[in-house]
Amino acid sequence: MINFADITKAVKDILEANLTGYQITRNRSKNVDVNQTLVTGSGWIGIYKDSLEYEPLTVGGKFLFATPVINIEIQCSSAISGSDAEDKLQDAEKAVMDVLIDNRTLNDTVDAILSYEINYSGIDFSRETIYFNSASITITTQKKSS
Repeated sequence: MINFADITKAVKDILEANLTGYQITRNRSKNVDVNQTLVTGSGWIGIYKDSLEYEPLTVGGKFLFATPVINIEIQCSSAISGSDAEDKLQDAEKAVMDVLIDNRTLNDTVDAILSYEINYSGIDFSRETIYFNSASITITTQKKSS
């Protein structure tokens, strides 16, 4: 069986070792406080377990591969403009992706990263003059089961 916590810990360790100015958390509920992303400087990054699928070697036999799917949520805010929040988000997205692409085994906790998928959302809190953008990076990995 796979210890999924080892994988999310490794992602957090990798990002903290290579990124400065971001608040990085794991295994917490989704951040809903837009002000928190505003005061963190560069932005907020959350690491979550998404799903874990086991592929059987044979029916009734041992498992051959596990497919852990990790979700990384990036949130950036600006009191200046929506464009500024979007620019911060793009910088954060690039920084996270550069780090992950350079460590395709996530500190040897998986055998390979199979794919990345990025989804975006943005909210304009104009009455509060806060502009908020987020990206969700879904990472599909593979680990040979023991």
